[in-house]
Amino acid sequence: METTKRSTDTCMVCEEQSNKGIYIFQHFLCTECEQRMVVTDTDDEEYQYFIEKLRKINRVSC
Repeated sequence: METTKRSTDTCMVCEEQSNKGIYIFQHFLCTECEQRMVVTDTDDEEYQYFIEKLRKINRVSC
């Protein structure tokens, strides 16, 4: 039986290492942050935090 080690990447939001998540224009977003973003209401303070972190995509990808 062959064991494949999955690589870990640093989440662009929480900046923690994870091996589960998605890539958005070559930026890694861990599953935990993705789930938090999906359920965060626009009136929540954390929403603005997510917006600031996601702006990294626009700056680097242009």
